Amino acid sequence: MKNLFDKFRVVERTISNERDNFTLFGLFLREDAQDKWDLIVSASWLTGDYFKNLEYITEKLKSQIEPNEMTGISRIILLSPSDKFVRNINSAINIEHGKVELEDCLFNDVFIKQAILITSKKMQTKLVWDDQWISKHKNLAMSGLNKLGQVGFMEIRLALMDSRFKATQAELLRQAEPAQIETFGWPIGIVIDREGDRPKPTNDGIVTEILIQDTEELNSYDYWTLRKDGAFYLLKSLFEDERRPGYIFFNTRIVRITETLLYAARLYSGLHVPRNQSFMIGIRHGGLKGRILSVSSLTRRFPPSETNISNVDEQYNEVETTIDEIESTLVDVVEKFTQPLFVVFSFFELSRAILEEIVNKYVTGEVT
Repeated sequence: MKNLFDKFRVVERTISNERDNFTLFGLFLREDAQDKWDLIVSASWLTGDYFKNLEYITEKLKSQIEPNEMTGISRIILLSPSDKFVRNINSAINIEHGKVELEDCLFNDVFIKQAILITSKKMQTKLVWDDQWISKHKNLAMSGLNKLGQVGFMEIRLALMDSRFKATQAELLRQAEPAQIETFGWPIGIVIDREGDRPKPTNDGIVTEILIQDTEELNSYDYWTLRKDGAFYLLKSLFEDERRPGYIFFNTRIVRITETLLYAARLYSGLHVPRNQSFMIGIRHGGLKGRILSVSSLTRRFPPSETNISNVDEQYNEVETTIDEIESTLVDVVEKFTQPLFVVFSFFELSRAILEEIVNKYVTGEVT
């Protein structure tokens, strides 16, 4: 194996000199792989045509490694530097053009019998959130919300961990419309084909603002913007303020948070973001102080109480996730947002069974 490993090291160095450095280049032997190794590589330049990049790396391997030696390789896997598996290894091992051997280790629930790492180096990335961009749109949105005379809001922000993504304004609009989930009220990221309410193109993406005021006091406000690099910002009024001002409905918050996660998965899937590429979701609820946690329907089992009151005005939480993770462990991801939100209402804890019921029924198109 030593001579073969030296050949892989030559290939890694050659490609690094021709293209750019790898964030990960290593051989991995899975427990069930029958002595066939996976070559896993990750680099910031591995974008665009997946198969063209795969062909390039394969040709470099063939230039150094004999055909009979290549039979020991099960597959070549190309991953983004933002992939959780890559970042997990990068956080534990730091090496470049060298050699580190590992045995019997677990990375992202994948058991690795043996690994030989040539390069494992953290990628230098920009800050996830563009605070200046978010602040600009939040100020505009809060100004619109204030026209309703309301202080309660839900704020959503999304950002891809890999900042190289780019789309045109037309592509953003084409994918924003089918990403909507029209199961409850006006959907997250609402797209209305009506004069004055249609999304508008900007230099860096698209934006829309919809203010509804009627004589029946059913007022609502929606503001959202989507940038060319996949960053998303939304601020909307609370549904509860149209039904029972001064309250927060735990079932409504679960529904809206579930909708947010599914919207993000739909939007990024439509924009062809890799299913295992990480992105951040931040959700803030504001205007909470003095509100009472309750339920929107008397048919739902919930102990009547006026004591679950929030003593804080805002609650924010953010989670790093992927399309795959949202679709496979949706309830778990929802709970990462609902638990810290509900606890500010006098330490309220919702049973897992009720959470699962509300989330799973929403997925099937039923709001409870």
